[in-house]
Amino acid sequence: MGGAMRTTLAYFGQDCTDSAVIRRIASFRGAGVQVVGLTFRRLKFNRTYRPDWDNIDLDTTRDRDYLRRAWMLVRALARCVAAGQRLRRADLIMARNIDMALLAIAARTLTGARAPLVY
Repeated sequence: MGGAMRTTLAYFGQDCTDSAVIRRIASFRGAGVQVVGLTFRRLKFNRTYRPDWDNIDLDTTRDRDYLRRAWMLVRALARCVAAGQRLRRADLIMARNIDMALLAIAARTLTGARAPLVY
C-alpha cells in the first residue's frame, strides 16, 4: 500500500520571529504539513531566533517605515520568483496580512503556482 500524500504549505509571514507566526507554523508542522516559509524578519523581539522550518528569508523590515517597506516588498517578490519551484510544489498558499497576501498573489502569478491562496 502507498503512503499518505503530504500536504505542502507556502506560508507568507510578516515576521519569522513573531511568536504567533512561530506557533502557527509549528501547528501546521505538528499536523504533518510540510511548511515552506516566505518570511520577513523584524528586529523588535527574538533577535537571535532562527526558523527551524524550511524558510526563504525575504529580508529585514521595520515598523512604520512604509516607503522602505514598499521597496522591500518589490525585492521580496524577486526572491519569491527565484524560489518559484518551491511555490509551484505547494498545495496551499497562506498569507496572514494584506501586504503578505498581495505579495503572495504576485508571486503566485509570476511563478505559475496553482495552489489556492488563503488569506
